[in-house]
Amino acid sequence: MASQLSAHRGGQDDPGSAVGVPAATPVHHSTVYHSAGGPQVVINNPSGSVTVPLGAASAAAQPAHEPIRVFFAGASPFDIALDRLRADREFRAIQRHERPDALVLSSRHAAGVDDLNAALRERPDVLHLACHFAEGTLRFEDPVGDPHPVPVAALRQRFDAYHRHAGFTLSGLVFSVCESADFAEGFVGVADTVIAWRGLLDDDCAIAFADRMYRELSRDPGQRLGNAARLAAVEVATSENGCDNLGDRLVVLSR
Repeated sequence: MASQLSAHRGGQDDPGSAVGVPAATPVHHSTVYHSAGGPQVVINNPSGSVTVPLGAASAAAQPAHEPIRVFFAGASPFDIALDRLRADREFRAIQRHERPDALVLSSRHAAGVDDLNAALRERPDVLHLACHFAEGTLRFEDPVGDPHPVPVAALRQRFDAYHRHAGFTLSGLVFSVCESADFAEGFVGVADTVIAWRGLLDDDCAIAFADRMYRELSRDPGQRLGNAARLAAVEVATSENGCDNLGDRLVVLSR
């Protein structure tokens, strides 16, 4: 696919699902009093009352957010008919925001079909796929770097098998792929939130979007993936040359 700037990667939605967020137990503070050991507070919760130091009580009152676990799979096989993708740059853009308490990143480069199995076995919160889409197939790589076309329907069946037989549902599935809006709806259900694109996706815009979206998630692991995606698309559209319609082409689907 030709690009005017660089390589391309050939409705009403609800806000999306939170990623990496365990259910919080309701906590209510009661009487604060002073003792020889310092300020104490009585916390009333459904399992009874407990007395703890004031500092610990404040921490207990805050909802805990587990770090978001992201698995990045990027593929750019040699194909004279397709532009070369810079999936390595996209990965580095995400990697800049990795923090052990907020965002943990795993990856497979030159990704093949077996790498998708590895991703699903790791059970990440978010699976991020960066590759080409052409003729109804996603273009992964074979062992020598040539294209390995995987039909969208076959990929959907693979994900659905993990969903049904292993009881695993992704919090988020990010398609950094051209025209992925054409097939994204079929993945709602195996993922709580699916991010996709209408039309062509410029390589530089995709990299900038990934940078902004994962920056948002790293800053606040409790926020919803769909919200982070929308914020990122607007920011890129208003700050990056050639990406001015990015927000109009973003698709966020949630179950």
